[in-house]
Amino acid sequence: MGYEIFGESNLSRYKVNTSKPSFSFAVSSGIDWFDVTTDIRFDEAAASFEELLNVIKHKKEYIQLNDGSLGILPQQWLNKFERALAFADSKMIN
Repeated sequence: MGYEIFGESNLSRYKVNTSKPSFSFAVSSGIDWFDVTTDIRFDEAAASFEELLNVIKHKKEYIQLNDGSLGILPQQWLNKFERALAFADSKMIN
């Protein structure tokens, strides 16, 4: 957006991971079952798919990562997942 933040590395309460996030999923199956696993990463830090669902449900732009920092979600991700979740079972995202 054209803003430069100075002193970000000195923040003690809110560490922000500015790495570009990646999202991948894998599907495995057997007889009469299948399993989907997801991987959401900001370099070495990760977030759970459940946390991603929670963030999208509450229309937030930041996701809590397993190292305690916050990851910034791209607006494009938020738009795509929000549209996809509109068709999801409400029990899945509660």
